[in-house]
Amino acid sequence: RLLSGNERVAAIFGSVASSVALPGSQVAEAAGVPWFELGALTDQVVTRGFRWVFRASPGALDFATAALDGVTEVLAPALGVHPSALRLGIAHDDGPGGQSVGAAQEELAKARGLTVVERAGYAPRPADLNALVQRLRGQEAEVVLHTGGPGDEMLLFRAMRDATWRPRMVIGT
Repeated sequence: RLLSGNERVAAIFGSVASSVALPGSQVAEAAGVPWFELGALTDQVVTRGFRWVFRASPGALDFATAALDGVTEVLAPALGVHPSALRLGIAHDDGPGGQSVGAAQEELAKARGLTVVERAGYAPRPADLNALVQRLRGQEAEVVLHTGGPGDEMLLFRAMRDATWRPRMVIGT
């Protein structure tokens, strides 16, 4: 309504959530109103060729890079192993942001010669992450790269505790 009524919106700053940013920025683009994305992770927000959509925050590839830098530049040297010796598990919710970060992590890990043993998605707002943890544990993941919604990290750590499983590192996005 604000974009089509008598009162004109000068710009929109939002949205934090990819599921809101994707359709919201499309409406703003159609109305010729600048959309400045402040936090949605999915890179699709800014890769659709829109003229009026801008990112003011890191995207999926930025988060993937930071997570994998943690593995290669911090964890592997601290353990005295080559980064390719570590077994990575990628876990993410199946929302647009989680999928985008998970895909970027998998692609970047492979490009760096790292070993990804599992990339596992789960439904947004899960009741628990027990099955996910059992999958990662079964693949003997030593490092878990996790991207999820609010509260998912608590479910992840609770499931790891219940399974008495402690990977060498968990990196959250």
